[in-house]
Amino acid sequence: EEDEVVWSGGAGDDAGRGVGEDRWFGLRPGLMDALQAMGIETPSEIQRRSIPEIMAGGNVVLLAETGSGKTLSYLLPMIQQIKDNEEARMSGRAREKRPRALVLVPTRELGDQVLGVAKKLCHHAHF
Repeated sequence: EEDEVVWSGGAGDDAGRGVGEDRWFGLRPGLMDALQAMGIETPSEIQRRSIPEIMAGGNVVLLAETGSGKTLSYLLPMIQQIKDNEEARMSGRAREKRPRALVLVPTRELGDQVLGVAKKLCHHAHF
């Protein structure tokens, strides 16, 4: 498909860029706070290449070594979209109790790792 981005990179591909919301593609303040609390100041190369495409609704396949930032590459846009949708449909009524996203991973260990990152992000995003 035309909207699929496949990129392969590694953890050593990070470029030194300044801290700022513009560097993080207009993420919500709560997500910016989460990144700061996690000690993450700049997006990695894979995040710079994938997050804007994912936020625009594109299909993305990420291939990179451990520690390159893949988890945040998909969790940040996912949580941003959930919060945007929640605010758009919430007009004084209670939040629906149903799944709003699904993350599939191949192992329980990776699932635990992704859950830990998601909990940190969601805490700061006020879920």
